[in-house]
Amino acid sequence: MTLKSNLKIGLSMLLFLVLLVACDDLSEDSHYTDDGNLEEPIYTVLKNEGEFSMYLNCVDRAGYKDVLNSSGYYTVFAPTDVAFSTYLTDNGYGSIEDIPVEEVKRLVQYSIIFTSFSEESIDDAFTPDGEVEPNEAFRRKSLYYKGAFNDNVEELGGNVNVVDINWVVAEDAIGGTPILVTQDNNYKWIPVFTSNFMSSNNVFESDYLNFFPNSTLSDFNVAGAQVTTTDLLCENGYAHGVDKVIEPLRNLLDIIESKEEYSTFANILKQYLVNYRISPTEFINNYNDFYGSTGLIYTKSYPNLKFGPNTETIDPYITYGVDQNTTLTAFVPTNEAIQVFFDQIFLKWYNSLDDMSSELIADFINSHLFTNGIWPSKFEQWETKFTEADIIESEIGSNGFFYGTNRVQESDYFFTVWGEINLNPKYSLFKQACEDNNFNYTLMSSTNWTVFLVDNDVMQEYGFTYDNDRSEWSYNGSTSNASAYLSRWLGLHIILGKKTEFTEGDMIQTYGSDGEGEYIKFENGLFYASGNYEEGNSGSEPTNINIEPNNGVTYQLDNQSLEFSQLDPITLLLKYEEYSMYCQYLMASTYLFTPDNSDPNAGTIEDLSGGAPNTMFVLNNDVMQQAIDAGLLPANPASRVLADQTLVKSFFQYHIIPNYYYPLKSVWSTDTYTTGYKDDDGTTEITIKADGDGGAFITDNSGNNVYFSTGSHQKNILSNRVIIHELQGYLNYND
Repeated sequence: MTLKSNLKIGLSMLLFLVLLVACDDLSEDSHYTDDGNLEEPIYTVLKNEGEFSMYLNCVDRAGYKDVLNSSGYYTVFAPTDVAFSTYLTDNGYGSIEDIPVEEVKRLVQYSIIFTSFSEESIDDAFTPDGEVEPNEAFRRKSLYYKGAFNDNVEELGGNVNVVDINWVVAEDAIGGTPILVTQDNNYKWIPVFTSNFMSSNNVFESDYLNFFPNSTLSDFNVAGAQVTTTDLLCENGYAHGVDKVIEPLRNLLDIIESKEEYSTFANILKQYLVNYRISPTEFINNYNDFYGSTGLIYTKSYPNLKFGPNTETIDPYITYGVDQNTTLTAFVPTNEAIQVFFDQIFLKWYNSLDDMSSELIADFINSHLFTNGIWPSKFEQWETKFTEADIIESEIGSNGFFYGTNRVQESDYFFTVWGEINLNPKYSLFKQACEDNNFNYTLMSSTNWTVFLVDNDVMQEYGFTYDNDRSEWSYNGSTSNASAYLSRWLGLHIILGKKTEFTEGDMIQTYGSDGEGEYIKFENGLFYASGNYEEGNSGSEPTNINIEPNNGVTYQLDNQSLEFSQLDPITLLLKYEEYSMYCQYLMASTYLFTPDNSDPNAGTIEDLSGGAPNTMFVLNNDVMQQAIDAGLLPANPASRVLADQTLVKSFFQYHIIPNYYYPLKSVWSTDTYTTGYKDDDGTTEITIKADGDGGAFITDNSGNNVYFSTGSHQKNILSNRVIIHELQGYLNYND
């Protein structure tokens, strides 16, 4: 063994010995016989067994004899001579000496794992605080790692030295600076399967055979090999005999790049998502000092992905933790499957991927990546839409499970109502509005939705603009309250539930930012919100978009968005002559009305300032006169007599349902509501019985029934967060 080889082994073991000192229970309790004599080291024990001579020949050629003869804590999976004879034949070698030395080193390094494990303890998982979780581990870290390698990177001028990223970034750090942990060498993992692990975790024989179809599952398997000799106790660990030579598993990136049928997926990774960044100075210096080399070393990473498919370690700062009992998973569609998706959905509005944002491309790839090991029998337990029928082939890699698929993942990013918003560039402002109001994940949920889409031109015409540099919205040229206006406006365009048919006069509650949105109305084939009724505006005509999302339906609103009113209800009511007496009494009340000094036809009605939903019952002039004749209102609306002012206040408050929208629909129902009038007991109520035919009776405090319905009478008038109905009679709050 060369000095450099010794140094390399020494440095590697120093790191792990330091980590192990703090956790004695990670190794077996004793490596001593009952009489206190020290066991022989692994190399000697295997030699004495007599059936591992070919393996030991490889150990000698790889320079690891001294390692296996020295103190330490190792577990060795040693192929028998029979296993090596088969390997030589299968690979066309005449003898061990014919195997290239680099291949020998890989085989030996991959056969040795850190820490000593017996058959009983090999599936113990260790928590970061040193606790043992029996039967939970199926992966062990080997001594083999890829190290720096030569990669042809066009943007860096050709061949450069590269090292794979060695850490899966946190979800909230996606898109950030890649992290290379200098203390971690990206050691490759080797899978270990015990009957205890499989039964405890509901992993089945079919799961194992899916990855190793030419193997036989026993009580103790390592990758595709059976353990034939167990628990050879040694001074420096344990040795186990296996019936096959175990070659280092490829990582997910190697698997993807090796198969032509997945070249589209691989090319997307290479052309749009890979990143080469100069590695930390500490790492470069250590590496160059160790190997006597010079020059820069670049870290190869995928910062916009959930994980780099070239990384081996989920979290290198946890020496014993999640890496032992889980892994990564990649579902990779064939070229043909990706092309179908691109033609039908993904590239519908683009000439090529070059025209798309890197975020959208990353969303597509990320929808096929999972930071959990998803066993073949467990697809339905995760957010994957794949079934067994979709899987063409499976392979277990050193860092995860690979599944080749005959279709793309039906990602919520593209197959829900969010898909059209997410992909179509003409809705980029609408998309930004949804993201800023956290509607993007809402619209990707399994709940059904109806969304009215508004393109960029219409949004800008309405007054909304977005400054990308400042991440700031403006409304009619001002940033003041622009986000609040946007949130309210956006809520008008989202409905909970899938609506594919609309009936004349339909009142539909929108979702709103708090889930309790304002109402819109369908009339004469158009949609109206409260602002669409105002002068100069019109209704919005819906056009169905020819895409079938899996959680609802989307419509485009042509030339006109749904608009909310900022006017107080009194401004709307003053337009109707039949409500002139109603407005006269209301505006004369110092208790109920605050006039707008700049506009004689405007002002604020108490509790109806637009901050909360309300229902308001209005009376025409004839009914107002009836109320005056009955003594419920004073004869003079301008009277300042306290008793008269109290009459007006009580009467009008009894005709309001605060904090609630009551839209009259063609549905039979009976409900009781609290009014705005407070009597001596604190509250008053009315009961509304809808007749299912577009009308309803209100039973007041005196027991009278007052009707409101269709016909010449107004109902379902939309105002600023208020629904207004005209009654055929007045309500009496007296008993």
